[in-house]
Amino acid sequence: MLVFEQLGEAIDGLDIPVDGAALAEVVALRDRLDARISDAVAHCDRVGLWELDGATSMTAWLAHHARMPRPRASATSARARKLAQLPVTAGAWRDGTLSSGQVDAIAANLDPDTVALFVDHEAAMVPTLVELSVRDVATAMGAWRECATATSRTDRSTRVGTSAGSCSANSATVSASRLAAMASTCPAESVPSRHAPEATGSWASLRARALVAAARDRGMRVWCASQPVIEVAPSSSHS
Repeated sequence: MLVFEQLGEAIDGLDIPVDGAALAEVVALRDRLDARISDAVAHCDRVGLWELDGATSMTAWLAHHARMPRPRASATSARARKLAQLPVTAGAWRDGTLSSGQVDAIAANLDPDTVALFVDHEAAMVPTLVELSVRDVATAMGAWRECATATSRTDRSTRVGTSAGSCSANSATVSASRLAAMASTCPAESVPSRHAPEATGSWASLRARALVAAARDRGMRVWCASQPVIEVAPSSSHS
């Protein structure tokens, strides 16, 4: 197809300057292309296109025709199936708002049960996750997953417990979507500066504490023993 020929020619003629900003920009462009490829993988998988080539699965097709290592092929097809259900996350990946690393961290913490819940929460969660490093996205999503797996499938509400994810029988039940929404609307003055001298832990950890405080200020009975619901280790980069 002409568009692929043009893309190939553009790559052939690409000369990346020895410059950090230029390198970051071209990696971000590759991430956006990865998002488009993921869309295509999901569509081909959904219609069973791999069967036409005699493959046994989308993973097998990628391993053979795209010459991917089997583990990577499996991860690629699994991620594509999840992202196909998450229009906000997929859209943020396509337009470069989320990096491939951040998307991988989100997808790694979703399974067939929790992905259905994240569909309802992603619009509120993604704007907050965008600002975090890949490491912090993984930790924040891990904390979300722990709460999500403790959620009743009937009322789809999340109990807020300790950082280990335990839930107290005496704790109030709080909608995870409301918590996520509050994370993106916390008053700026309630969130310490990333570079504040008194800050301990990462900004994500401080923001989580501010979230719990904001919930209490709004009159919601949030139980939190000694740690915030999302506690992440210090991280200094977005990679």
